[in-house]
Amino acid sequence: MAKGFKGVKRFTKKELKEDKFVVSYFKARQWIEENQKTVMKVGGVVILVVALAAFWVRSRSQTETQAATELSMTMIKAQTGDPSSVTQQLADMAKRFSGTRAGDDAQFYVGQLKAMSHKPDEALKAFDDFVKRGSKNRYLYPSALAGKAAALEDLKRYQEAAETYLKAATAKTDAFTYPGFRLDAARCFELAGNSQKAKEQYQLIRDKNPKTSYAQKAEKCMAQLQAKS
Repeated sequence: MAKGFKGVKRFTKKELKEDKFVVSYFKARQWIEENQKTVMKVGGVVILVVALAAFWVRSRSQTETQAATELSMTMIKAQTGDPSSVTQQLADMAKRFSGTRAGDDAQFYVGQLKAMSHKPDEALKAFDDFVKRGSKNRYLYPSALAGKAAALEDLKRYQEAAETYLKAATAKTDAFTYPGFRLDAARCFELAGNSQKAKEQYQLIRDKNPKTSYAQKAEKCMAQLQAKS
């Protein structure tokens, strides 16, 4: 599986307090903690359902509530059993509840599970469907782009993968992940034979994220790239 296949990172409390749904968020987090922190690990990726729980708390629509409830129960089932066993159930939910936030989330998790099952073609389609739905979920949208890019990378479509990683890096929904996505983009540019583009991304990371592990990795990769020249 491509190295760039990442999960959703947490935001700091300070950042969350700037969100108008902060109260719902912390209620949701408490719900998660009381339910053994419902987390599903997929291929080394930790998928946090904070966004799902927060949405469930603040939902006013009966359909939205039903969709969110079914999705939360499905995620619990995935945690306690074989996650891949709920793939079809999630796909059905994504269709039945199309147009709801929970329906969009279900589509995202289909992509995650397809990637876990080493089915890059199907993962690509699932993530692409999620992105086309127009969801800008601050937790899932950048990861969906990264998941799509990882599938493209697994399919050896390196130029497309690099460009999609860059979209994830510039989604501006999670400042903590974008340097990593730039590293992924640079790697794919290298694999596509576009050394100049790779160098540009490495340099951007060094300039914008100095004294970080990302900058150290970028410096090392750039040195290796120059040695090949």
